[in-house]
Amino acid sequence: MLQSGRSSDTIALANGLVGACVASAERDQYISYASLGSTLGPMSNAMSDGWAYTVLALLAVLSLAGPLAGMKYGIEWRKAKQEKLEKKQRVGQARKAEKR
Repeated sequence: MLQSGRSSDTIALANGLVGACVASAERDQYISYASLGSTLGPMSNAMSDGWAYTVLALLAVLSLAGPLAGMKYGIEWRKAKQEKLEKKQRVGQARKAEKR
């Protein structure tokens, strides 16, 4: 997919898909994303494919941060969030009781 992103057919297909599927108000943003291949393609040809695999490896490592943090801190985070919500509800109920 990354290597085919350099070809003009793929870029034209992506732009056509965006034009058909995205609302006109948001189309400019998505067209610019779909056209990145035409901008980055010549640069990647000059730099060879090694940089792409390096970037993909870095993205793979960085994408592990979210799931690992969720596995380690998820239960504590949910408990803290629930306690904060319960405290907020108690304060709201106390204020309603004071107004009565």
